[in-house]
Amino acid sequence: FSESMRIDSSGRVGIANDTPGDFNAAADDLVIGNSTGNRGITIRSSDTGSGNLFFADGTTGNQLFRGYVQYNHTADQLNLGAGGDDRVIINGVGEVGINTAPVGTVALSVTADSSNHATVIKSVSAGFASAIVDNTDSSGTRNFISFRIDNSTKGAITSDGSTTTYATSSDYRLKENINY
Repeated sequence: FSESMRIDSSGRVGIANDTPGDFNAAADDLVIGNSTGNRGITIRSSDTGSGNLFFADGTTGNQLFRGYVQYNHTADQLNLGAGGDDRVIINGVGEVGINTAPVGTVALSVTADSSNHATVIKSVSAGFASAIVDNTDSSGTRNFISFRIDNSTKGAITSDGSTTTYATSSDYRLKENINY
């Protein structure tokens, strides 16, 4: 085709594409490329700024950026946002944080559910523990891992702050004086 860009009668824009209305109606407002070669979009910003792609559902507050893809040049990190907040952060050395800033190679923090169950998994430097399950409660029995079937606990690893308990059903491997 000989056109470089087309705006059709519905306001859809095609760049290197003359039929943007042929694509999924949920995402045909801007169509870039055709079936030949590679295509892409470059967002250029200053080395102290950020390149942004925002998903808005309103015109005030965080409605302006309910979801986003943002590259922060100053911090050298890629932020993926949902609900107006960073949800995944990938820094320039490849460390990943989910719902938290990256710590070591992988850091994962899942907000507590209605039963105050939470998950934190952290990978630290080579030569140390590869996973840490951390419960920050300061008193009482702390659940570290629960094993469940149909929301019914079948076993657990807990601590009272000084001892760790491995609670499970009867296991012959943990018994003495076994009588078959």
